[in-house]
Amino acid sequence: MALRLLDIGCGGGTLLYILREELSIQDACGVELNKVYADLAQRRVEADIRNQSYKSGIFKHQFDLLINTKVLEHVPDPLPFIREMSKDLVSGGLLFIEVPHIHDMYNFPLNDERFTIPHIYFFSESTLSALLEKAGFSVIASRVFDASRK
Repeated sequence: MALRLLDIGCGGGTLLYILREELSIQDACGVELNKVYADLAQRRVEADIRNQSYKSGIFKHQFDLLINTKVLEHVPDPLPFIREMSKDLVSGGLLFIEVPHIHDMYNFPLNDERFTIPHIYFFSESTLSALLEKAGFSVIASRVFDASRK
């Protein structure tokens, strides 16, 4: 059985490209709201890329792995968004989420490039875990990386 992968907020497709190459994933899909990035991803990756806002069911099947990197902090209401993602996962599927850590606010000036698109939320490991558990997920692993450039 082939692994099915969906990257929600796939940007220019860099991560999709790497995962397809490294893991030999044949069924890869991506959703990207920004048209310029979605067009780039369509050129870069052999995958079904949709230029639209994410909603479960747009690909008409479920996935083994959902990836959501650097998106959740921009979502106005993250709990329904996470619950929506769960509808696209097969039973026993995995959701990988990456968000900036709340400490980034203190490690970087507010005019730093990572804040040019406003973040609505900042998460800590415990607040993100609590949100995921409230949405019905079980957190199996989490890590915090220091993002400061010293």
